[in-house]
Amino acid sequence: MKKRTLFSIATAILFAACNTFSAGDKSKKEISITSSTYEVTGGWAYRILVDKKIFIQQDFIPAISGHKAFPSKESAENIASVVIEKMRLHEKPFITPEELQKAGAIAKE
Repeated sequence: MKKRTLFSIATAILFAACNTFSAGDKSKKEISITSSTYEVTGGWAYRILVDKKIFIQQDFIPAISGHKAFPSKESAENIASVVIEKMRLHEKPFITPEELQKAGAIAKE
């Protein structure tokens, strides 16, 4: 009888623990990362939004000297996509000159 009672209590505790763990997983909210582009003096810029709040506002091309806007909406969108992908991979969202060249934001050397 004692073994049966002990087994029942252990089973109940295990069941309760599993349900608590499952409920915790379901309550986690997936983070939304999006981007938007906008015109600035001399070209284009982008914003990265995390759960609809501005996380990064990039008014000029990063990784180059000076404060030059992106030459086209497409190049700003391309770099914003690279940044979002890095964020999703838990990488630092730094942009390299090579990535800028590939996106058409700066001329190839």
